[in-house]
Amino acid sequence: QTCALPILVSPYDFAPRLYASSQANWVDVARAYQTRARPQAQPDEVITQLTKSITQGAATDAEKAKLIYGWITRNIRYLGIFSASGGYVPVPARQVLKERYGDCKGHATLFEAMLRSVGVESSQALINTRAAFKVPDLPTYNRFNHVINYIPSLGVFADTTSRFVRFGTLPSELEGKPTLLTASGDLRWTPIMAPSEDQTQTKTELSLQSDGRVKGTSRTLQTGFYEQYSRGLMYRRANKDKAKVVNDILSQHHESGRGSLSHPDPNEVDVPWVIQAEFEIEPVVVLDGLSAMRVPVGLTPGRFQTFAQTKATGQSKFPKECGSSMHEEQITLSLPPHVKVVRLPQPMRHQSAVITYASDYRLTEQGIQISRHFVAKRSGVVCDNSDDQDWVAYGRVIRQDLLQQIFLESSKPN
Repeated sequence: QTCALPILVSPYDFAPRLYASSQANWVDVARAYQTRARPQAQPDEVITQLTKSITQGAATDAEKAKLIYGWITRNIRYLGIFSASGGYVPVPARQVLKERYGDCKGHATLFEAMLRSVGVESSQALINTRAAFKVPDLPTYNRFNHVINYIPSLGVFADTTSRFVRFGTLPSELEGKPTLLTASGDLRWTPIMAPSEDQTQTKTELSLQSDGRVKGTSRTLQTGFYEQYSRGLMYRRANKDKAKVVNDILSQHHESGRGSLSHPDPNEVDVPWVIQAEFEIEPVVVLDGLSAMRVPVGLTPGRFQTFAQTKATGQSKFPKECGSSMHEEQITLSLPPHVKVVRLPQPMRHQSAVITYASDYRLTEQGIQISRHFVAKRSGVVCDNSDDQDWVAYGRVIRQDLLQQIFLESSKPN
């Protein structure tokens, strides 16, 4: 998803293999699962009463499904403990609710039961979490290792095991994947996110101090894959030493200093995921006569710096996972009164059928205005060597861009 194609597509998709199966077709596989799973998703009185209390006031199927989804993601742990046929047959929904945990099958079964108790029908959907995007003609169970839900009346897939993913979307590893709907036997593919749905937007205000320190604030909005990853990261950091977290972030880009981060509760997935930061970076330049400095990163995600560090071989023989995304940075750098700009970095451009990148540097009354804009727009989620070569070409541009410096002249020594 960083667009550098780090994960090889599963050999199941392109390498010769020998299969054996006792099932005639995928409809038989779906029927075998549904026969055993459907009775486990029968709502009882406890499930029905709970669901009605959760959905009280909801007027549409979409509102009901969203409320139920949110309750399960917050209250039912994702945990797999099973024996005998439990690896293939879900436990009853009432047991998942009572124990407050379940594996993917348990989650899907409880979600199906709760939906059914308020008149919304759904199907469990077999899917894989590996980098596999094809289904062989011969049906075999090893093509699927995960279970989610599909709500036909809404045309929506949902995975309640993904606590940081809002209703109506899926975790990135499930995009563009084949699923087997167990209620009907249909094969259906999950949707692919558009670039605008997997994005980061960062606005940063930097102020260069007379002693070379930089004070700054930033605001970053993230969606899609980047939001999911960031929510999980911030959730795991919640009880860690805040000063160490800040230091770890700064050190990734060879900076040091202090600062603070603020953001919504990672579990509140319907609240836009915006991370705000205040920071102070130790001197990045010596303001004494002529000097030069790179643009600091601070406590921003450093998306373009990460891209610059990620390389593709350009000689890959096998297909890889890839994705579409969009990233934008707007930076204002203000200078002390006694410092003037001698030379700005040159704008950089990269344009191909898939990747577009542009950077600009301008001097205004507010200071130096810096912008970087990246879009990767791909037709699917699997890429070949041509995309690798495209990334190599873009990598040269972004690395050169980030190496550029702002040349300054100070009228008085520190």
